[in-house]
Amino acid sequence: MNDDLGYRLHESVQHTTRLLASQPEADFHFCDGHVDISATVRHAEFNSWIAPDLAAIDRAFLSGGTSFVPAVRELITTRFGPEKIQSGDEFTSIAQGLALQAESA
Repeated sequence: MNDDLGYRLHESVQHTTRLLASQPEADFHFCDGHVDISATVRHAEFNSWIAPDLAAIDRAFLSGGTSFVPAVRELITTRFGPEKIQSGDEFTSIAQGLALQAESA
């Protein structure tokens, strides 16, 4: 059985994540044929799930035209330290990412 539900599941997860950005809990729901998943997700749970990924973040990648604004670059450099700042393809990296996402849809 290969229903290729990955993208639709990803969309449900993203929807719940966006809701959690502005409220203390959010309802997750994914339903597609024989798969039906519903749950309430709370900030504390979500934070514990992503803690290992957050701990692994050790660099900041500056992208987009705003990354050339001196005040923005200074703020990020001060916060992370100059040795942890990376940049490149500032004007095209966002478009490349969006193209990759559109290709996988």
